Amino acid sequence: MRRLRPLALGLVLLLVAACGGPSSAPATPAAALPTPLASLGPALQGTAAALSSALAGLGLRLDPPAGPYRPSEPERLLRTPRAIFQAGTGDPGQGYVVLYQLVDDPDADAAARELAAYLGSGFGQTNFPVDAQLHVARDGSVVIFTWWSREKSADPARAEAAWAAVASVGIEVPVRK
Repeated sequence: MRRLRPLALGLVLLLVAACGGPSSAPATPAAALPTPLASLGPALQGTAAALSSALAGLGLRLDPPAGPYRPSEPERLLRTPRAIFQAGTGDPGQGYVVLYQLVDDPDADAAARELAAYLGSGFGQTNFPVDAQLHVARDGSVVIFTWWSREKSADPARAEAAWAAVASVGIEVPVRK
């Protein structure tokens, strides 16, 4: 019996090592979320130019954002290529404009409707102030998203004017809260 114990212990250790040892299969890293595009394709360039023109009428610019920004968005748009800008209102926490590049016009229309529905849901609003005005539009194969908050703005009149200028570009897809 005493001779069987070391043998049994050896078998148990061998089984544990075989079952719990390091896996030989390579780990699959989670796909990274896209960062804003460094260079814009023709569709994004066209939409950015239209937005710049709309803001220029107010004496404002469409600039790179002051810091990183990622809005609340539905799963469909999590890995969609995007460009992020900020309307130059001098308000570091507002004026963000996100342009999503979709494959074609119908895909952009579907994505814009999904984004608007998501933002209209309770969960979609959790990252925005209670008084936030949310705007979604489609310009060809590009989805445009922007928002503003009177309560959080340093200059509400200027922020609202910038929001309205951005909202004048593309075909609106209403966000119903």
